Amino acid sequence: MNNIFLTGATGFLGGYLIKSFLEEDNNVYVLIRARNNKELLERKEKLIKDMFPVDLISKAEQKIHAIRGDIKKVRLGISKEDFLYLQKKINIVFNSAAITAFDWPLSKIRKINVLGTEHLMDMLLTWKHHGALETINHISTSYVVGKYSDIFYENQTNVNQEFNNSYEQSKFESEQLLEIYKKKGLIIDVFRPSIIVDSIPVNINRISLLLRFLKILVAEIFNVIPFKDETRMNFISVDNVVKAICTIAFDKEKKPNKVYHIVNPNFILFKELLDYGSKTFEVTRPVCLSEEDFQNSKLSFIQRRLSRYIMPYLKAYVNHSPIFDQSNTKTILEKNNVVLKYMDIDYLDQIFKEYKDKGLVSKDKKSLKSLNFDD
Repeated sequence: MNNIFLTGATGFLGGYLIKSFLEEDNNVYVLIRARNNKELLERKEKLIKDMFPVDLISKAEQKIHAIRGDIKKVRLGISKEDFLYLQKKINIVFNSAAITAFDWPLSKIRKINVLGTEHLMDMLLTWKHHGALETINHISTSYVVGKYSDIFYENQTNVNQEFNNSYEQSKFESEQLLEIYKKKGLIIDVFRPSIIVDSIPVNINRISLLLRFLKILVAEIFNVIPFKDETRMNFISVDNVVKAICTIAFDKEKKPNKVYHIVNPNFILFKELLDYGSKTFEVTRPVCLSEEDFQNSKLSFIQRRLSRYIMPYLKAYVNHSPIFDQSNTKTILEKNNVVLKYMDIDYLDQIFKEYKDKGLVSKDKKSLKSLNFDD
């Protein structure tokens, strides 16, 4: 049994990591931002209710411990009492906290994705020297590759790449920062997943990036979009991401300070996503244009407003398809006899049908008000 400290617990991936941790009967201490203890408990209760069936809620309440704090603050804003208690208890850390907003200025997103990582690592240095800490697992993204178009190896970080957005650059900078802390004695493994989407059955309490885009497609906001039909997307389901991360993180025989690409060796064509989405929900399929033609087309106010949020995502994830080496990942998964079920078009079709059956998308444009692209 491990005592695990997790940041980013309330994000899309964080909740699924917690479920996996509890399946192995670990204790999980989750960092949650809250104004007071009442709000802290409320957010913990919501997290448990969102992720666990009724028969497991009691166990989850006992094994999940909420720690009030904020990654933007020195020592994560954790109280001295909690800090000293955790220092003696925690042996494994998972850092999943990040803002994925692609339209934030670099200076703003750095405060969380880079400075937040620095605050965490400074704290963990103390835990390493005076406590029980053994290993750290940092969740990054395969898109630190930026605009680099050659094979991107797991042992590479800086290949003089340019970046599509501030998010990619901030995650790259946080990985660079980790190298400093490795030299100070911390053992840090880095995981780089690609585009994480829903597993089946779909959890209606967690909204993936794919679902956000599908909501916009079904609301028929755009009749034209600035992308090519033949461009490819690298989707991987969240259960496979968690299975890969946990298999590797808890492997006692692996070499320390490695990087792991958690990606799908099979790409899905953007054309297929549009075709299946339009067919399943019986909506008009948008026409793909060049970016120049799209910008010159007549866009409504709401089209221009939504373009500001979704186009940076699509520009980064759709119009660029690097090749990711997975040597480190494959070695450990094969050694542990773990076989991942990678997403293909049939799996994507099943997810769309679940979205439809569970009423998660609507042609009503008012449903778009609840969209949040910053998780």
